[in-house]
Amino acid sequence: MTKFKSIILVLFLFRFVVFSQNTTNPNFLFINHLIESNKQREALFFLNQTSELTNSDTINYLKGMSYYLLKKADTSAFYFNFVSQKSNLYTSSKFLESLNLSYSKKYTNALTCFANFSADTVLKCNQLINIALAGNYLLLRDYPRFD
Repeated sequence: MTKFKSIILVLFLFRFVVFSQNTTNPNFLFINHLIESNKQREALFFLNQTSELTNSDTINYLKGMSYYLLKKADTSAFYFNFVSQKSNLYTSSKFLESLNLSYSKKYTNALTCFANFSADTVLKCNQLINIALAGNYLLLRDYPRFD
């Protein structure tokens, strides 16, 4: 269980590093503040008022994070899936999508989340990817691949 908590901590910190690189819209900053203040429902309300919010990747990421914190794994995975590969939030969203799919007992779908990672991402996040893959293989009782 401590490995799972450490994975969540790494992803949570990774989210702040990635998110801080592309937040110039004050509306996104406010919504991020709501999420950090455990006001996910209020954040979702503002995210659904998309007249001023134009970056769909950030909207999908923040919706996914809100539903993740509300413990609605299927809905969270749905929104994380819509973050495009061009976005700097892509890697983080794919990790979180995989965790949500694993929590929803959709282990094979969780394994496919890592298929679209670039070679650079695989090299940078190799240990984290291996832990996530091993966890899913273990839950599938595929012991040879787990090893």
